[in-house]
Amino acid sequence: MAKSKPSRNFQSYIELDDGIGNGVTPPLEVAPPPEPVLLPGESVVATADDVCLYVPMSEQRQALFGRLVVTNFKLSFVTLHGTSGGTEELWRNRLLGKHDVCLMNVDAIYQVSSSGKRKLLAPRSNVSGRVKELQIRCKDFRVLTFSFRCSRLDEDRAITNALLVHCYPRRAQLMFHFDYKGESPEPGPDGGEGQCCSEASWTDMLTRTSSVGWRISHVNQAYRMCDSLPEVLVVPNGILDSQLLAVSRHYVGCRPPIWCWGSPDGGAIARAAYTHVTGRTSQEAQLVMDSIKSSHPTYKDAVQMDVGALCPSIDEVQESYVRLREICSPESVRALGETDGRSLGLLGASRWPLAVSQCLSAAAQCVQTLTDLQTVVVLTGPTGRDLTAAVASLAQLLVDAECRTLAGFQRLVQRQWVALGHPFQDRLGLIHRDGAKKSPVFLLFLDCVHQLLVQFPARFEFTETLLVSLWDSLHVSVFDTFLFNSEKERADASSVKENDYPLRRRPVWNWAEQFDPDWRKLFTSAAHEVKLRTLEAQVESARDGVGVRRSVRASAARGSVAPAPLPGAFHPFAACRAPTPLLSVTPGLVNALVRNSIITGEDGSLAAHRGRQYGL
Repeated sequence: MAKSKPSRNFQSYIELDDGIGNGVTPPLEVAPPPEPVLLPGESVVATADDVCLYVPMSEQRQALFGRLVVTNFKLSFVTLHGTSGGTEELWRNRLLGKHDVCLMNVDAIYQVSSSGKRKLLAPRSNVSGRVKELQIRCKDFRVLTFSFRCSRLDEDRAITNALLVHCYPRRAQLMFHFDYKGESPEPGPDGGEGQCCSEASWTDMLTRTSSVGWRISHVNQAYRMCDSLPEVLVVPNGILDSQLLAVSRHYVGCRPPIWCWGSPDGGAIARAAYTHVTGRTSQEAQLVMDSIKSSHPTYKDAVQMDVGALCPSIDEVQESYVRLREICSPESVRALGETDGRSLGLLGASRWPLAVSQCLSAAAQCVQTLTDLQTVVVLTGPTGRDLTAAVASLAQLLVDAECRTLAGFQRLVQRQWVALGHPFQDRLGLIHRDGAKKSPVFLLFLDCVHQLLVQFPARFEFTETLLVSLWDSLHVSVFDTFLFNSEKERADASSVKENDYPLRRRPVWNWAEQFDPDWRKLFTSAAHEVKLRTLEAQVESARDGVGVRRSVRASAARGSVAPAPLPGAFHPFAACRAPTPLLSVTPGLVNALVRNSIITGEDGSLAAHRGRQYGL
């Protein structure tokens, strides 16, 4: 393990002579920068002194000067003034500094030649030659370019090879979470993430929604039916556990229809994978659909929605994301100028807005079916773990006011995405292994939520700050919430018998571990607070009107107006039933991500300049 060497020639901010950094003269010798702030269990792997961090969009004419450090948790750049953790950035993030990048956040590593050409470095490869410049592209849309022209020989290779190994672990146990020695977190406001898939949690959900025709089942005890579903499930009343276990084999991944949400009139949302029989409904699948019908209070047929046909595939989502990332992260002012005036066209060509619109349209169709037919909508997809999670979650945001609260939204994510087995580890590329398909489906979902939030701010208790912070937190390996593909993988990693260093549960929802109270206040919407007070006033007004209903009826003939009905929450967007206002796609969450991914100079002037360039 490399140790930090005595430092030479440090200055926090310098002007370079040419456009590619040739002939850089080391700045005057001053005091060395401080060491990076290390978390409990964090250790230094490689260090390079006299490194330049180019200021974005400066054509490599401006740079910060300091020390670059790779640990088992992050890539940390420390300037003379110590802008890496522990100082002025604590107001925002207590785990990462301004110029820190968690290794789990690294998307791609490029070696840059003297002529400016980039070469993508393969994960876990080894670089033997001199590395003059290194470009790091992050999953949160940040782009950091470092120059080693003034560094000591071999320090550039040490940094590069350390990144190529530690950014791409081969198994979950090699991630920093298993090394982190921080104090055990306090239980969150919802009692911890594990309770979101417990029997008590599902029972509370059934009770709160007054759902009928469904029951708690332990058919997946010890994951004997499906290794991507939790042990406790909600299934139709009309089917026995033995029957469900038998028919599950006819579904991809053994994922038959599983309850997600319901209402007192029999309406419900369920999710399932495709059956292995294509082109027709198998007898086993028909048995499940018949059991759902027999469990309905008025024996209505369930409606199947093919999310795989209505929404993009995971491969298409990945392709759109790559195009979108290129649009949002130009390498230079020249590259930005070449696309100036064509940004909307390029955005449309990426097909990301189309993907957002398709998901919102599918969710609206699901809600329309629920409200019009009062029946069960079964959302099906290739695996039942990706876009079905997005559509089911969006539909619940539309029909259930509790899901639009801060705590309710967190429970929704925990329930529909984590507990029901969205493969975060594969889709986020957390582990380097063959066959794992990367696709930011969860980012697509967050952008859909952002579209609703922007158009109907008074309906939501939380803000875009929560959405951006949540996406950023997906790539912080201190927390285990999004480290695995399923609850079974999490349980296996937590086993004391099978692991020398078992997993310690540390949910991301304990926001106090990352942010101070002032930042967490930004999670709550002031517009929702005003709307809430208005609704409370309407409720009180309606309650006051109950006592005078007889007088209202008596005076009805004289043209008196009856009091307003109690506000309902089943479909709060009823006033916006037309698809155009609901499904219009505006520059969304990506804009917020770009605003939060800008690396600036000491005066912060570049942030405002680049913000104007993006129209923010």
